[in-house]
Amino acid sequence: MRRPAPVAAVLGAVLVAACSREGAAPDLAPDAVPVVVAEQPFAPLTGPHAVGARDLFFLLERPEPFTSDPEDRRRLLVRVWYPAEISATDELARYVPDPAEFDGADSFAGVLHVRTRAYRDARADGSQAPYPVLVFHPGGGWTRLSDTFWTEQLASHGYVVFAVDHQGFNQSVVFPDGHRFTPDQLGFPEESGDLESDARAFWAQLDQHHFPLWLEDHAALLDRIEMMAADTADDLAPLLDTSRIGLFGWSFGGALAVQASRDDPRVLAAIDGDGQLFGDVQRTGTPKPLLLLHSEPEPVPAEQRAVLEELMAEVEAGFASLRANSPRVWDVTLRGASHGSFSDLVLAATPPADRLSAARGHQIINTLSLAFFDRHLKEGSTNLSDVIASIPEAIEVSRPEDE
Repeated sequence: MRRPAPVAAVLGAVLVAACSREGAAPDLAPDAVPVVVAEQPFAPLTGPHAVGARDLFFLLERPEPFTSDPEDRRRLLVRVWYPAEISATDELARYVPDPAEFDGADSFAGVLHVRTRAYRDARADGSQAPYPVLVFHPGGGWTRLSDTFWTEQLASHGYVVFAVDHQGFNQSVVFPDGHRFTPDQLGFPEESGDLESDARAFWAQLDQHHFPLWLEDHAALLDRIEMMAADTADDLAPLLDTSRIGLFGWSFGGALAVQASRDDPRVLAAIDGDGQLFGDVQRTGTPKPLLLLHSEPEPVPAEQRAVLEELMAEVEAGFASLRANSPRVWDVTLRGASHGSFSDLVLAATPPADRLSAARGHQIINTLSLAFFDRHLKEGSTNLSDVIASIPEAIEVSRPEDE
């Protein structure tokens, strides 16, 4: 069965490029109606564990490639969610831990009041430790916070989940050490107004510069997690089972998860949440279990149909090659899902009638992700295809031959 590539997979990167140049969030759901975000928009946690949230900062030895300052170093901002013991004095974590990080960016003004379902800096619960480790990579142009609906739910089911930002292709400006990030090189290509040439130029920029850099960030974060696990003074150390590591991501971060599943022997399984593929894994395949989740194809504007169909065919050819060269792939399209369904963005809008609600889309994504990671990181016996079949909106395109 051939799955048409969604328009979002082709144009998502172009939208993000515009966001990065103009400093505004791209509109990933043009027909959605904006709403006032509730103080607590996230669904109650479904796992047996309460969840703590902690913010980490790592200063690396690598030079910062987005600035011309030879003394500048790469910085990683990380949020970690983990099973926790909650006391009467613990408070729910704010969605945006420090607004100063974004230097007054208007795109965060409407969510500064939002609280998550996790408790800020709560005491770690090691009663069932160690737990598998998951690493989340956000979409290009977004932040480590953008999929809290996903990260904290997995933590409630007995995972330690790290989400990492990639500066230069996100929205962070000011760092905990006082450093102000001011990029002055490796900017995106200027738009020409021609959709095909703009898309190809942007894809080339991502493949040549941003994608390799994100892979280096990924490896550096896993190195730091291993150091944390070996540090007897770190209260999270007993929770971390670094022999069981999984990756997942949205959009560009999902593409990274697929590539790193092949490149990094520490990774056992990966999920791509509606991410167009980059790197060479689409040609070589990966031996690791993969879950590919896609939004439903969207209508193609008549005036751009020929160009978009050509670009979409290339994107689908990459997925077809990945499936053909990877023995453990589940490929699923979610009927009614948009590209934004794989993020918290849909919590701020009412979708069109023919699209999934935010609550339903998030429920499906969490159900499938938990079944996948439980099977491959906890030796669960759940048949993933049975779980997929139980979800009316899930269209299974392919599964492993032995499933």
